[in-house]
Amino acid sequence: MAWVTPLGAAMAQQLTAAERAAVVASVWAEARYNFAYWDRVRADWDSALVANMRLTAEPQSDLLFYRRLRRFLALLGDGRAVVIAPPALRSRIARPPLLVSAVERRAFIMNYAENDEMRVARPQRFAEILAVQSIPTETWVRDSVLPEISAATPADRWQRAVTWMLQGDKGTSVHLLVRVPGEEPRGLSVTRSLSLNDRWPLDPPAFEVESLPGEIAVVHIASLADEDVVRQFDRTFPDFAQVQGLVLDLRRTAEGRTDYAYQILARLTDRPFPAVRWRTLRRTAGQSPCSLQARLRARRRTCWPHSVRPAGA
Repeated sequence: MAWVTPLGAAMAQQLTAAERAAVVASVWAEARYNFAYWDRVRADWDSALVANMRLTAEPQSDLLFYRRLRRFLALLGDGRAVVIAPPALRSRIARPPLLVSAVERRAFIMNYAENDEMRVARPQRFAEILAVQSIPTETWVRDSVLPEISAATPADRWQRAVTWMLQGDKGTSVHLLVRVPGEEPRGLSVTRSLSLNDRWPLDPPAFEVESLPGEIAVVHIASLADEDVVRQFDRTFPDFAQVQGLVLDLRRTAEGRTDYAYQILARLTDRPFPAVRWRTLRRTAGQSPCSLQARLRARRRTCWPHSVRPAGA
């Protein structure tokens, strides 16, 4: 299930306490009515509503409210539920142009986008980040970042947290302690210069092909948000005549439509295959939407090879 909170219209300007309460109530009600995985939620959603309604009455900036709302939504443990702030607020949240990734719960600088500051700082690729603002990295991620991250699994939650661990107020500096294997740790100070409104310069192309010896093709798919990915696949492999083997690299596929993924898989098989089973809620008067008995399991969809279309399909 993919859904977002109704922040955009509400946060066009500084929110009042009543407006903050209305947003929190909308998030609670949307999840209560539509969320289908309550058996996986460990938090008490109703108690969380009460606690967050109390917080809305406190004087606070829209930025602080945005972060509190992220914590509220993260209780669901759903990787597709997200709080999207309006542009005015997004312009105030930024991170340095460093691509940070988690490896065995440790944070590493994988790449960086060059600007005047980076040319002076010269961050080394594959350097481990040992500390952020003089706080050990694991502690920083666990206490300052992880509570705001929505994800379906602990591993994905940690990876997402590390990716966004350097986010903060735009224009502020973040001080890192980094180390490359075989060398002494050194300090590194970088500026949070790229806001959430800016294009992230380190995003990989949505579709990219790499050729290996033996007529092996590696297809890197970073996004399935646009149907053009399927069209690019067809243009690259019209008949697979020049391919002896194909590897699909989906490690960086973080967004998109499931249907586009199945369209690509349908080009790689000569027989039907089952899609993921999904479920939704059966809404019955007088029955709690959170009840296991309120769920309706849908029949599993069958996907057909690209060249085969059964009658009536």
